[in-house]
Amino acid sequence: MPHPQLDRKQRNALFNLVLLELSHMDDLAIAIENCDETKARQLRQQLENYFRLLDNLGWQYPTNQESFVLTMDQTTLRAALQSLSDQAIEVLQMDVEELRFTAERRSDDATLVLSTAVTVLAMAE
Repeated sequence: MPHPQLDRKQRNALFNLVLLELSHMDDLAIAIENCDETKARQLRQQLENYFRLLDNLGWQYPTNQESFVLTMDQTTLRAALQSLSDQAIEVLQMDVEELRFTAERRSDDATLVLSTAVTVLAMAE
């Protein structure tokens, strides 16, 4: 099966949502403090998947690169895209007023991430 390929806009949308998710890294510390080992392990795995995705997408923003081939293993890619899709849905469900005070780009990125995730997951089957 060929590796999925993204254009710059799709890559940047994924990159932005990964950064948003990484801003919640303190959730891992809270889970550990609360002795919630199951949640802590789940969050650790999620973070590892995001870091692997960044390894594939590149760690710099913005980038002049036009296309990006996702060469990471399909299991990790699926897990990362599923998690980002869930986040994208949450962003889209946010109150319109709140979206005005946060980056309006998040909604565009969330829509593109969801579209990209569906496309890549369909290609992976």
